[in-house]
Amino acid sequence: MKDRPYSHMVSSPVGRLLSEMAAPAIISSLVTVIYSLIDALYLGHLSVAALAASGAVMPLTIIFKSFSLLFGMGAANKASVYLGKKQKDKASAYAFQGFWLSVGFSVLLTIVCLGAIHPLVRLLGSNEQIAPLAVLYLIPILIVSPINGVNYVLNPLLRFQGYATMAMVGICSGLVLNIGLEPLFIFKLGLGILGAGISTALCQVFSFAVLLIFFAIKSEIGIGFKKSRFQLDVFKNLIFTGLPSLLRNGMRALSLDLVDVACSPFGTAAIAAVTVANRIVTLFASVRGGIGQGYQPICGYGFGAEKYSRIKKAFKLSIIACAIFLVSASIVSIALAPQLVALFQKNPEVVSRGASYLRFLSATLPLTTLIAMFNMNCQTLGKNIMASCVPLLRHGLYLIPWLFILPHFLGYRGVEICQPIADICTFLTVVPMQVHVHKWLGKLENKLGGSMMKANLGSDIQ
Repeated sequence: MKDRPYSHMVSSPVGRLLSEMAAPAIISSLVTVIYSLIDALYLGHLSVAALAASGAVMPLTIIFKSFSLLFGMGAANKASVYLGKKQKDKASAYAFQGFWLSVGFSVLLTIVCLGAIHPLVRLLGSNEQIAPLAVLYLIPILIVSPINGVNYVLNPLLRFQGYATMAMVGICSGLVLNIGLEPLFIFKLGLGILGAGISTALCQVFSFAVLLIFFAIKSEIGIGFKKSRFQLDVFKNLIFTGLPSLLRNGMRALSLDLVDVACSPFGTAAIAAVTVANRIVTLFASVRGGIGQGYQPICGYGFGAEKYSRIKKAFKLSIIACAIFLVSASIVSIALAPQLVALFQKNPEVVSRGASYLRFLSATLPLTTLIAMFNMNCQTLGKNIMASCVPLLRHGLYLIPWLFILPHFLGYRGVEICQPIADICTFLTVVPMQVHVHKWLGKLENKLGGSMMKANLGSDIQ
């Protein structure tokens, strides 16, 4: 019974296990994005400026999440590999450091951001109309950000041990509660956008309490000071393994901020339009992310237990599932773009600009199947340089230069086509890199088979 999680993760049929791991992750991701969309819906009913303000601060919240995932995903990925090797003490060392590094860094980042909040919101692309609202929305969220940061450590640590449903319930409990509380704070109590921030902060604390209880009850590894101490080798490996998550989310935050800056000359309606379109695409991408999150624990345990054929099979099934969904989502989004944007804001200019932007994003959405899955695959397998290159290319080298060039010549249309260009270039770069990783796994599998054959021959001779 003691080794049940291990045997389940390395012996269960891959297709069934992938469904079991991915379904809660998909639900968790969907609820997260649905909350974001409902938040946009509530704020859109306040004003176009309130909606734009929430979009303007989104990059900062993503940055906080990015650093939390640096520690959380670094710890969880390494812990799953060591659990696959049946080395629980080493896995606990990663969990311990991931948890407390997240706490310390989040506290430091919160103090800095609160001290410079007014220039910070202007740096994030807020104009004079948006900035005061962005400050009101951001203050309560910043105050509890160290607690919320720990959520992104506890969640993957539970998920990578095979407790995907508990990880889902922990995150979703606060989000669902927030969907009910937010209109109370915004409209009933008359707090407006400040109420949205307060409600979000309270519900993040609630999620933390639920996740901590689940972790204390079920986790095979610990985060307490009794057994674990800071170890330099663990710290280095944790940071290196978590770096792709930091870059994936951090570069996305930077790109969103620069898109807002690029949209700023075209008015508040353009910023609001981009905010809505990005949140709709994020809804579709959350399913892709959920499938990837379901794949990663299988990959981690499989790599630790040297079950390379399971890794390849799980990756193939994940790619197929992602591609089918994203192609379907892309078609729906392109066909119904104006109707989808109009759900959040009725302003004709917002609907027109948002629908056009959404169609361009949706056109290359299916290509992100391989981009995202390759990134997660390499991160779990320890191919962290390749994993880190993906967000640097997609949200950096292949995107940022165009944001400074194309809007100058093509106006708002120049903003719209930047991300599709980046997606196409990244996809073409990732294809040969994934071929290389697949061949590398094949060599490991052949080497393992040869070693087992020699061992069997030796035993026969004896």
